[in-house]
Amino acid sequence: MATTTFDTLKFTKHLEASGISREHAEAFSEAFKAASESQVEGLTTKADLKALEDRVMGELRLNRWMLALVVVVTVIPALKGLFFH
Repeated sequence: MATTTFDTLKFTKHLEASGISREHAEAFSEAFKAASESQVEGLTTKADLKALEDRVMGELRLNRWMLALVVVVTVIPALKGLFFH
């Protein structure tokens, strides 16, 4: 899961410097931090995508081997019966 950092102290000091009371600045800071975290919660990281790609590629390799086995077991004997009867 993706994570993000938010400097609430720096944000609060910036708001105070613009004339907002400390109490309001702290409340805004905490509200903004909570909103930011909820936005990041469902994001997918590059590591998540890489893990999914690895899993899918592994399954595709398995499916190729299974298909090759089906061909060897069913198709080749049928062709042998047709040509070498």
